[in-house]
Amino acid sequence: ERRELIFHILSRLAIGGGLNQYEDHIEPYLTMTKSLYKDLVAVQKDGAGQLHVRSIALQVLNAAGAVHPLFPTPSRHNFCYLTIDPLQRHVRYWYGAFFPMM
Repeated sequence: ERRELIFHILSRLAIGGGLNQYEDHIEPYLTMTKSLYKDLVAVQKDGAGQLHVRSIALQVLNAAGAVHPLFPTPSRHNFCYLTIDPLQRHVRYWYGAFFPMM
């Protein structure tokens, strides 16, 4: 599950937006992926000193009953991720709606 969320973060950062600009250097994307992942999830140490992710990660595809749609235009580049920390009762979200530039 953890690897899956980090994969989604990296793919959202690397794919880019409506201008679809390519980049030859991956290091800035890896650094930003790690930083964003740390902001989204909560961890705790177990008795052996090992870190474990305690957050629950969800991908939201639609909001039923909403007056306005969650995503204004259909696209595979739309995303909404929620991470829930059940211990502290915190919810963090990362949302991006795709708007074509051309």
